[in-house]
Formats: sequence, C-alpha cells, structure tokens
Amino acid sequence: MELNTATDSAGAAEWIGAVGTALAVILALWLQWLRVWLRRPALVLEFDGKRDRADIRHADGYASHWVRPRVRNRPGRDSADDVEVMLARVRLLDEAPGSRSERPEELLEGLALKWSELTSTKVSMPPGTARRIDFVHVDNTRVEKSPDGVEEHLERAPIRFDVCPLPAAKYHRAFGQAYEVTLALTARDTDAVYYMTHLSYDGVLRDEPRAMAEALNVEALRRLRKPPS
Repeated sequence: MELNTATDSAGAAEWIGAVGTALAVILALWLQWLRVWLRRPALVLEFDGKRDRADIRHADGYASHWVRPRVRNRPGRDSADDVEVMLARVRLLDEAPGSRSERPEELLEGLALKWSELTSTKVSMPPGTARRIDFVHVDNTRVEKSPDGVEEHLERAPIRFDVCPLPAAKYHRAFGQAYEVTLALTARDTDAVYYMTHLSYDGVLRDEPRAMAEALNVEALRRLRKPPS
C-alpha cells in the first residue's frame, strides 16, 4: 500500500513538473511575442501647414513652393525598414475652367513619393527620428521640354505630385483645381496606414514662392480607419 502511494506521488510530481515546464515555455514564447509586439515600429505621417512647406528660388529665375509632410518613428521602438509613402488614391474634385484633356488620377495611384533631398522612395528609420517626404509642389515653369527636345508652353501651373521616378508621359502634373488624396504609409512587415487630405490650386502662374504658398491649400492629414474602397 505504501509502495503504491509512493509511486502515485512520484507520478504526480512528474506530471506537475511536465506541466510547469510546458507553462514556462509557453510563457517565455508569449513574453517574446509581447516584446516584439510592443517594440514594433510605430510610424505616423504628420503635416504642419506652416512648418512643413518650403520655398525655393534659383538664380536662373526658377521659383517653386513645396509641401513636405514628415514621417516619424516613435521612440522606444524598433527601426522601421523600407519605409515608403504611396499615392493610394487621387480623386478629382473640381476641374479647372477650360481644363486639359489629361486625367492622370488613376495613373498616379500606386506610385511612391520621393523622400526630400533623396532620390530614393524607401528609407530605414531608427526610433525617435523623422524625415520629410516630398508630396506636391507648384512652380513658375512656363516652357517644358520633352526628352526629344519638343517645347510645351504652359498656360496654367499644375499641381505636381512628387513621385519617383517621374513618368516620361508627365502624368504627375495635375491640372485640376481641387483633389482628394489618400496616402499609404508602409514599411516592411507592417500593415499600411492610410491618411487623407484635400488640396487645391487655382492654376495661376506666379513668380513669387510666397504667392504660390498662399494659393496652394493643403488640409490637415486625417488618419483613416480602413483602406479606401
């Protein structure tokens, strides 16, 4: 009788030990998953209507005004790799009087924007850092040359989406007066985050960047809960 009791106690101890080991493994795996989840990159796209703009003037008379939102990776997180901002959707809201026949909205969708002062569309971002993206700009270009040297005289100033590379067909130029734009902020192994804004420009050719800035309206970015349908 005592032998059976000892055997039962040993078996129970072994069972408790096995369960404890299994629970310890499960807990370790869960804690590892939790650590990875808590430290995953946390990217946000921000736009300050006063700070995130830039005027450029060259000695040859070229002048432009740029809209440059910031992408930020929050502190205490892992680095984000292959960070990219794409045009998820571009929708024309208001055509300009006597507008051109081009309708580039659908052609723009899916194209990536260029990082400011870089020729790349993808970058790595350590935690606690921010980098600007070139979104749109307007300028005082009145004559453009095609790759084969043909001159095009512009009567209106388009909104120029700063995609990279620039399409040879020049459909990054939008000649409408108002657009609704949805941006997708993406990175490797993370879900895309979507933001929407409205922008407008009257198409008047101006030579002063400050005057361009006053006429180019860009609303605050609004984060969307789901991708655009």
